[in-house]
Amino acid sequence: ASEQDAYVAAQDLFMTLFGGKRRSAAIHAELAASTGFRLYKESVDSYNDFGVLEFRFT
Repeated sequence: ASEQDAYVAAQDLFMTLFGGKRRSAAIHAELAASTGFRLYKESVDSYNDFGVLEFRFT
């Protein structure tokens, strides 16, 4: 992936955090994979509909 690809992916991730559309863990994993990361762990909160995705650089 080029630096431009990484920048575009980072901007896409930023938009999902601040007013962007809701995405599944699979969609985030696919986006992260395009920049050399893989989904390592998904922690779901049983109290609400939020969770934390942990990625690692491959």
